[in-house]
Amino acid sequence: MRKFFILSFLIYNFFHLEITFGSSNVLKSPPNVPSPITRKTSKVVNIELNVQEKIGELIEGVQYSYWTFNGTVPGPMIRVRVGDTVKIKLNNPQGGRFPVALDIHGANIPLGGASISLTPPGKSATFSFKATRAGLFFYQSSAPPVAMQVANGLFGMIFVSPKNGLPAVDKEFYLVRSEFYTSGNFGNQGIQSFNMSNALAGKADYVVFNGSALSLVDKNSLKIKKGEKLRLFIGNIGPSLPATFRISGGYFTNALIPSKNSKYENKTLLFTPPGGTHVVDLSFDHIGDYRLLDQSILN
Repeated sequence: MRKFFILSFLIYNFFHLEITFGSSNVLKSPPNVPSPITRKTSKVVNIELNVQEKIGELIEGVQYSYWTFNGTVPGPMIRVRVGDTVKIKLNNPQGGRFPVALDIHGANIPLGGASISLTPPGKSATFSFKATRAGLFFYQSSAPPVAMQVANGLFGMIFVSPKNGLPAVDKEFYLVRSEFYTSGNFGNQGIQSFNMSNALAGKADYVVFNGSALSLVDKNSLKIKKGEKLRLFIGNIGPSLPATFRISGGYFTNALIPSKNSKYENKTLLFTPPGGTHVVDLSFDHIGDYRLLDQSILN
């Protein structure tokens, strides 16, 4: 019931949607999304990811010792184009707890790059891959203990755009659902750390979007105007539990397959296993409050 309660607290709160396109940078911190790519040729895209430990607020009065890429959970969203060569530099600071290694789910190289990017504390590693397939993919640390590194926040997303891009929309944003397994019981005040026993049992203490129950509500709520088309880059990193995303009062259409025959055309549910992602469009015809929720209520 702890999972259901925190999902109610986070997702069932009224959820307003607002995002503005930033600069054309290929990296943006959540919930922001890098601008659509308009160039017609491929290029080498240089990315730098820094492992950083950071104390943040999981819910009000409860802090967590996050492990992050570039200081956020999830790490920054990366946007490239089919045909680009993506060159990534991974930095693990002196005094880090563990080696890290980067697994790009959409990289067609051994272990997604994890075998060539193992980076001990105080070291850096650089590797490249060619973006050959369009889609939205997770990247994550894949060094032992993998479950601990992912559950602590070492994950993010990369979007490989089709060569001709996607249909234009008014606003886009980036959402990742994840679980936290804490040393203290649900609601215990103070700084919490990872609890391996709860993780192995699949007993999530907190299930949140973008690393915190506070990330997308109240002053951080997101807004769109009536009739505007919204695009979501959304996924579930887990690391253990599936999710079924639903926007109460809205419909999803797969942005990568813009066809009336698409299995995602006007769908109300998105079943999402750990590691699953979706690029979906939606719009709202009426003024009001809409809720993003997980229909897997008791999982």
